[in-house]
Amino acid sequence: MNTENIPASGPIKIAFIPIDFVDVPGSYAPLSKAQADMDILSSWVSVMSGGRSSVVWVIHNSWLRASKTSDSYPKTVEGSIAQEAFNLADPFINFSGVHTAIVYVPSNIGGGYSAGSGINLENRNFSTNEGSVKNVMNAGAYFYRADKNVWGGWAHMLGHGLGLVDYYVRSWSGNSPQPMSGWEIMASQDGPTQSMAAWNRWLLGWLTSDQVYCIPQSSLTSAEVTLVPINRDIAGHKAVMIPLTATTVLVVESRRGEAYDSQLGSGAYGVIAYTVDTTIDNGNGLAAVQVPAAHAADLRTAHGNVKDALILMGESITVSGVTVRLVKSGDFDTVQISK
Repeated sequence: MNTENIPASGPIKIAFIPIDFVDVPGSYAPLSKAQADMDILSSWVSVMSGGRSSVVWVIHNSWLRASKTSDSYPKTVEGSIAQEAFNLADPFINFSGVHTAIVYVPSNIGGGYSAGSGINLENRNFSTNEGSVKNVMNAGAYFYRADKNVWGGWAHMLGHGLGLVDYYVRSWSGNSPQPMSGWEIMASQDGPTQSMAAWNRWLLGWLTSDQVYCIPQSSLTSAEVTLVPINRDIAGHKAVMIPLTATTVLVVESRRGEAYDSQLGSGAYGVIAYTVDTTIDNGNGLAAVQVPAAHAADLRTAHGNVKDALILMGESITVSGVTVRLVKSGDFDTVQISK
């Protein structure tokens, strides 16, 4: 797991650089809109990491004027607005120890170019007076739409800086749900869940061995495991992981319609199960959520078709001969794992 880009433990230092354009001037104080998203991102990092990581902000709170119009920045490393943003901010921001920067643009910006649609560049060497910064991200017009949010875009991009890959299939076409659907921030930053799933948390060290119940398929007969909802700060198991082969694993975790999964709806409960195939690379769908047979219809949200993968009381899924059944629910979820 590559965590040299942005550290997975301790403070993550993020610079906030507001950039506007002659054709899209900033008409409001940047923090008057951005602060809420910044606060949510800070909280998200703390909750996802179980307090093992945090965000430290370095802020410039006035617009810095770009040299070109907003539609003049291509989606390439060389042509993006990234280095220019660092140059403009250098007199105002001390970039010592900064891990990544957010290039913040006005909310009425158009899309189509790096300044407007969004950029995510990691493991680069953008120069500043205090040394190089390896990462930069910008959530543009797409994330300002009424059914999207800016902080979710930042969280997804931050995941890349931490070394995580895209769970969605980049070549996917049509309206059918993707393999992991909307059940992981690296599959879709838009929802209906904006949590980081247990597998990625484990990769980052954000779940420890005592928070994961792990038993290989070859050793499994039957076991009952109580899971605490993954986003609650409660001691106990946050996930069941069952290695199926040397390169595939079945993961089970408890979800609730609250916090970063609130789009599921108040009162939503249950567990999800998904497989991870580590031989599948970035943007090709390495994870696939498993849907109970009783849920023939998709869970339709403002973000399109998302598989209704919540396993409810008495429901089960079977993968490679391993059956996961929810046998008790309340504050916690008890699952029976059998072969």
